[in-house]
Amino acid sequence: MEIRGDSLTGDQDIDAKNLKYARDNVRRNKLDSRVQIVERSPSDPLIPLGEEIGMPESDTRLDFTMCNPPFYESRDELISAAKAKQRPPFSACTGAEVEMITAGGEVAFVNRMIKESVKLRDRVQWYTSMVGKFSSVATLLTILHEEGNKNWAVAEFVQGSKTRRWGIGWSWMDYRPRADAARPQGQSIPKHLLPFPPEFTFHSPPSTPLSTTIDAVNSTITALDVYWCWNSGTSTGLGFARGNAWSRHARRQMKKQAIEKAQTAATNAPAEHSEKDSKENDVKPADFIPEKQDKGAEFGFKVSVRGGMEGQVEVTVRWVNGFDAVIFESFCGFLKRKVEKGE
Repeated sequence: MEIRGDSLTGDQDIDAKNLKYARDNVRRNKLDSRVQIVERSPSDPLIPLGEEIGMPESDTRLDFTMCNPPFYESRDELISAAKAKQRPPFSACTGAEVEMITAGGEVAFVNRMIKESVKLRDRVQWYTSMVGKFSSVATLLTILHEEGNKNWAVAEFVQGSKTRRWGIGWSWMDYRPRADAARPQGQSIPKHLLPFPPEFTFHSPPSTPLSTTIDAVNSTITALDVYWCWNSGTSTGLGFARGNAWSRHARRQMKKQAIEKAQTAATNAPAEHSEKDSKENDVKPADFIPEKQDKGAEFGFKVSVRGGMEGQVEVTVRWVNGFDAVIFESFCGFLKRKVEKGE
């Protein structure tokens, strides 16, 4: 299933019976204008874009794909998996073979999605799929990494006390998901399979007033060569950088350029400087427009400041976009040192 604007494009299937039920459900719920059923054959691409869904290929963009693949590669594997269960299931399995069995099993099926995504790239923002075997998670992530992917998510689905499933998602874009979406809280998934933590929290020194910490955060980032938009009402800021703008070298260069610019302006300044010119050159951080201020940015971040326990103020930095975890770590360390020093 995919989201396209305010419409859903769903239920790609190869089984005539399933397609009939899907169309009946759409019609019965009066969703014909929003949900489209796409009939496929086993040899068709898994992610149809273009005329197959009634749109010009160049105009088609999907927010995400969602997949529940056939888990097993043969009937024998399906039967063996059922026999291996320690307890009998609470309910009978109603899935047809066409829904549960495919050549190569779920790994081969999702691998096809990965290969297609390599070509489609950012025409789909997020590709996602559920898997029924935990071993498939590591296998598929290895395939993703071999293809050069640096932005992925892992999920764990627990139904009651027995059934457990997993999910993986990946994107070729650099927008980073929140920690609760990309890194499950359970203990069943080893840390080496999880993406880099996209959030970092630290505390100001004890007894530091909230206003002092806010001033330290805001003034520290404002002094950098980055786009920075601070909302005093929510004590939250959004920033974008074209690289490491907080290293000593970058800050020295910025200071040098500012001095040279001021000297040049003083030498070549016109006799009169109109108010209109001043307003035209004034960059207002609050006027954030997506894909404008962040265009070309290597690193995007969001900083929030909150009153914490025992009088300590809590500062949270969230990685918003970018591929380089080293830059994110570096920025977090820089901001933490500045806040702790009260600068």
